[in-house]
Amino acid sequence: LIASHKDKLGVNFDAGVIRHMKEARHLAHMGFEVPKSMRTVILLKDQLQRYIVKVTKVVKWYNEAVSLPDNPIKELFSAHIRNLRSVVAAGKTRLRWTSMSIDAFLNKVHAAINEFRNLKELVYDIVKNVVEKNTDFIATVLLVKVNKGQTYKVGEFVNEQKKYSAQCCEVFLEKNVEIERGVSDVCRKIATDAKLRHIPAPSALDMNRVRHYFGQKFYHAVLASLKNSLSFFMYKLESDLPIFEVNLKLQVP
Repeated sequence: LIASHKDKLGVNFDAGVIRHMKEARHLAHMGFEVPKSMRTVILLKDQLQRYIVKVTKVVKWYNEAVSLPDNPIKELFSAHIRNLRSVVAAGKTRLRWTSMSIDAFLNKVHAAINEFRNLKELVYDIVKNVVEKNTDFIATVLLVKVNKGQTYKVGEFVNEQKKYSAQCCEVFLEKNVEIERGVSDVCRKIATDAKLRHIPAPSALDMNRVRHYFGQKFYHAVLASLKNSLSFFMYKLESDLPIFEVNLKLQVP
């Protein structure tokens, strides 16, 4: 039923067979002798076309389900994908288009794909709405506060920036905790699901790689925040509106 190419599946069926079946049926109606094997296939034409549609849908769902972003999270799903492949294996080796158990096989594969897709959607929902959302927020934080139209004495400016920087640090720490919790939730949910299915859970090494990956993203988000803050401050210094109060006294020579 199914053929595989690398990590993708395809429908193992030549569309030309349907054309030959139509031609054979016309020849039979015209009184020509048609081989017995072809007559049997002709009788199964409607059923065969129905199976082709069903298998095509299942193959499409499978390919979409196992298509994962190329990052360390993909490795956490390794055992789940191997398990899904084992469910599909009968369609690549044992079953034929005339087999009687095609419907049962497709129902089993469909159920396995749905279970995997549910886990995948749950995991990437956490990644998107917890981990990446907080990381993206960090990158937008300005670490310098300059009120529009206000001028400062140098000492006042330094003291105000220290207070503001302390507030920013608290925000960074809170977001870091949320990100760390989100990454831990991702690892735990995949491991728990693997245990329920009696398949190997992700290794500690793979989970540490995920933590390191998002730790690097957090680092780059902080770096982007620093660069944006510096650019913003330089822009303010170069603008026509003054920031600092300067007292000048001229001495008569």
